[in-house]
Amino acid sequence: MIYALMAGLWTFVHSAVLAAVSAYTGIIFILASILVLGALSFFAVSFLTFMMTLLSSPFNDVLAEKTERALGITHVPHWSVGRFLRVFWIDLRKTTLTMFTGIIFSLGMLLPVANVIFFLGLALLNTFTFITYPQSRREHGLSESLQWIRNHFWLSLGFGITTLLLFSIPLVDFFALPVSVVGGTILFFEASHSEARF
Repeated sequence: MIYALMAGLWTFVHSAVLAAVSAYTGIIFILASILVLGALSFFAVSFLTFMMTLLSSPFNDVLAEKTERALGITHVPHWSVGRFLRVFWIDLRKTTLTMFTGIIFSLGMLLPVANVIFFLGLALLNTFTFITYPQSRREHGLSESLQWIRNHFWLSLGFGITTLLLFSIPLVDFFALPVSVVGGTILFFEASHSEARF
C-alpha cells in the first residue's frame, strides 16, 4: 500500500511538472522545475518513509519479540497500558530523530568527498533504527541507544552498511525491512551477551 502511494505520488508530481514545463521553453524555468521536482520527490519519500516506519512499528515490534523468544530470551517484558504508552513515547522520539537526521544525511550525500562521511552516518542511523525494537521494549531511551552504538561501533557500522545495501536492491528491498528487524534484534542480544561475558 505504501509503495503504491509512493508510485502514485511520483506519477502525479512528474506529470504536473511535465505539463508545466511543456508550456514554457525557457532554460531557467526548466532547470528550476527539475530542482522543484527533485525537492518535492525527496520530501515526499521522506514523509512516506516516516509514515511507513510509524505504521509498521507495531508489526516490527511483534516480529522482534518473536525473534527474542526464538533466541531463548526468557525475560521478555510483558505489555501493559502504562508500558505501551512509555514505549510509544520513546519510539516516537526515536523515529522523529531518525527522520530529521536521515534528511540531513541524505542531503549531505549530494556533497562530493564529504558524502562518504554522510553515508557512514546513514549506516549508523540504520543500525539505530533496527536495534530500537528490543531496546524500547526495555524502555531504553535515546541516550542508551546512542551509547550502545558507541560501545559497538564497528558492529553497528557493518550492520548498517549491509542493511543499506539490502534496501537499495530492487525487489530485495521488499524483504529488507523484516530481515533487518530480525537482524537488529539478534545483533543487540548477541553483542550485549558477549559484552556481559567479558
